[in-house]
Amino acid sequence: MQHPETKPTFTPHVLISHCLRAASIITGVRRDLIASDARQASVVLARQFGMAVAFTLTGQGMPAIGRGFGGKDHATVIWAIRRADELAAADPLAARTMREIADKARQIAGVWPQSSGLPVPDDVRMPTLHHVPSLDREGLTDHHRREMRHLRAKGWSVNGLARRFEIDAEQVYAELGEKSPRQIAA
Repeated sequence: MQHPETKPTFTPHVLISHCLRAASIITGVRRDLIASDARQASVVLARQFGMAVAFTLTGQGMPAIGRGFGGKDHATVIWAIRRADELAAADPLAARTMREIADKARQIAGVWPQSSGLPVPDDVRMPTLHHVPSLDREGLTDHHRREMRHLRAKGWSVNGLARRFEIDAEQVYAELGEKSPRQIAA
């Protein structure tokens, strides 16, 4: 990420809402919590990472980013960017999480940087602007299904997977080939 006083290079078509949604998906924290005044460590960290990524990718000013993250003021955004950058510099896991949020935001926006040097995910189709199918329009891709099975094997709950992939729990059960409590009771 970049220092708050420097003008970032931005990715066209990535919106603040894409960064908020990406932070929610990658961290597993609900969007409404990220945009709230909640002060739990996991929520604050997701908010800080999302704001730092939004500053880098959207080209928007700090007041606009603050508004997009639940009406925060610009000083909060400055603090969030600095804190996220410090964490990313000190902790490789934090740096990886921020990269994943940035990649997910680009994916949600339907763009993928051609010259980023980052590996292009399996589910990216290749015309000029590398378009990625949206979960809202086309359902889950094979990449998302593999990730869902992997996370389930690591112990994720169905409700946690439903929040991460923004689908309902019944669809998670169906995607995993498991019977839901509703099906077992019937």
